[in-house]
Amino acid sequence: MVPYLILLLAHQGSLTPPTSAIDVKADGSLVLAGQGANLIILQKPTGSMSWIVRVLALGKSPSRITQIRLSPNGSKAAVALGIPGVEGSLLLLDPTKGSPIGPQITAKHKDLITALAWSADEKRIATGGYDRTILVHTLGSNTLPGKIVDHSDVVTSIEFLPQNRLASTSYDRSVKLFDDQTLVRLQTLADATDWGLFIAVRPSDGLLASVGNDKLIRLYQRGPDKSYSLLKSSFAHSAPILQARFSPDGNTLVTLGEDKFIKRFSLPQLNQVGEPIFFEGMPTRFALSGDGKKAWVSDHLGRVREVLFDSPKSQMGLWPETQPTARIDKKELSPIRPGTPGLLTLHGSDLQSVRISSSIAGLIILPKIATDSVASFEIQAPPSLGGTNPLITIQSGTKTVNTFHAEVDRFARTADDLLRPEQILQGVTVHGLLDKAGQVRVIMLPLKMGTPLGAEVLGTAGKPPKEAGWEPELELRRPDGSLLERGFGKIGTIADTEGLHTLSLRDHQWRGSAGFSYRMDIGPVPVVLGVFPRVVGQSKDPISVGLIGIHLPKVPVVLSPPLTLSQTKPIDLSALPIRAAGKTEVLVSAGGETTDPSKILEPGMAGQSILSGPSKEVRWSFIAKKGQPLFLEAQATRFGSALDPTLSILDPMGRPLIRARLQSVAKTHVTFRDHNSSTPG
Repeated sequence: MVPYLILLLAHQGSLTPPTSAIDVKADGSLVLAGQGANLIILQKPTGSMSWIVRVLALGKSPSRITQIRLSPNGSKAAVALGIPGVEGSLLLLDPTKGSPIGPQITAKHKDLITALAWSADEKRIATGGYDRTILVHTLGSNTLPGKIVDHSDVVTSIEFLPQNRLASTSYDRSVKLFDDQTLVRLQTLADATDWGLFIAVRPSDGLLASVGNDKLIRLYQRGPDKSYSLLKSSFAHSAPILQARFSPDGNTLVTLGEDKFIKRFSLPQLNQVGEPIFFEGMPTRFALSGDGKKAWVSDHLGRVREVLFDSPKSQMGLWPETQPTARIDKKELSPIRPGTPGLLTLHGSDLQSVRISSSIAGLIILPKIATDSVASFEIQAPPSLGGTNPLITIQSGTKTVNTFHAEVDRFARTADDLLRPEQILQGVTVHGLLDKAGQVRVIMLPLKMGTPLGAEVLGTAGKPPKEAGWEPELELRRPDGSLLERGFGKIGTIADTEGLHTLSLRDHQWRGSAGFSYRMDIGPVPVVLGVFPRVVGQSKDPISVGLIGIHLPKVPVVLSPPLTLSQTKPIDLSALPIRAAGKTEVLVSAGGETTDPSKILEPGMAGQSILSGPSKEVRWSFIAKKGQPLFLEAQATRFGSALDPTLSILDPMGRPLIRARLQSVAKTHVTFRDHNSSTPG
């Protein structure tokens, strides 16, 4: 039997992050550890001498796992995941699969979670964090969690005690006890002379152990009145003590220190038991087996070690050197779209330990089956990933054995060239190939007047059309054959008549090739056509603008400072809750812009507005003196607007002025030309 296990995990592009959290099932068959944002699941099947390992990405950098605690019966795992200085959230997972289990906890801390504990009945979870607060969550309840704001510094450890008590310790050097129902503080134990780092409780009688930066173990006993008093204290390590745990039989206290030793002490005498075990790497946390004969230790080198107490060979073995590399002979992937997961099935050998990752954040990959010859994973995509081609990486141990681009469809696939009205409303994804020169794909669309329609052409196998060497041109024609809308790669418009419209797709230069494969989304496709206001003034602060287009969410887009003069600022569409086709930008001017037609324009100012419907007009007022030369210009088409503007100037009485006067003073030739109109005349 190998008494000492080291788990080495590669981290591309940088040093391996530490394994900062760990817990183990009582029978020692399952170990959970956190490394960065990855959840490491180590399983040893019954009767097996080898471990099966899975690594699941629960988030992306800078997210990281800070706490892991299995429920008392081992059926659930509470995993704390957060971003430093931003938030700390709690996930409830199936410990063997890493998939969400039961109703999830929505309440969050304002910083990383640094303390986590289950109640004995598994109905509540207590968390503490850098935000100095304690939250008591009731599972399956829609009520807000109970909140304790009593510590003056980081809450580092928390435990439920017998007889409805909750204990916590903190950098503020105190151990505090609360009623776990009313959350009222009952007692403060202030014996520590430095940071408190960890507390442990013996379930049988509520004996409380406290350790921290002052290198001492303190034992507190519960009196008849349920209050606690110091029973014994003893110097234990030559450096701060990171953690303490009672053995399952309650006769021993196990501690881990920054001096790199794990030690055992008898209770209540606190006499050292056996020889301490020294670690070469800096340990971070440990967990005990149900019989107290083993410990699993995580460290700053990204390893997980299995330790046998009282063993002459307590430091042997290395993983994953003995693990075979998976071989993939065949892979199958069913269609993926938001709301409909896809199933990736791998066939080959040594597939028990393969793990899957995605190049795009937000794609959820859950393991379903893992045997020697078959492994399958469910892939879930949120609405924001519809129409993307994420790169999927398959790894075995530290080796990459396969990569490919998955296709996340926005809508259900169809092979029809004549769509039904309900298909247009719900949206469809059409796949095809333009492999012959001059080839055109034609889709018939029965549209009602006023129906908004979006269409976007996407590449396949991770290659956008431009990378594949072609430029998709779309044309939407009315039932009478007249052109309604034309665009490259995308169109967004509203039908102005009822009947069978024609949507055609071809290469702009009428080329064809075996590489001109495509996916075309038709229906409620979000398409960005413009932005309002189009011109903004200089600003050191963020500015909100609105998007103009088809099927867009009614949320403002924030322009990040600085906004400097004459700068063209592109709009970041990634902040939208859905993926939108198109791009747009604003122009930063010297200022003097307004979107309020009731304001009087002064020379140098620009007024911006939207004509909301047919036969609409917008009137702007300005002050002018007789004989004063003024230049007025209406710009729309050059900014991507469908409007062909006509400008009329009225005098104070509302009478139109002469638009233009040409007076000849010599024999000459004069040519009038259009400057900004999109129509002739």
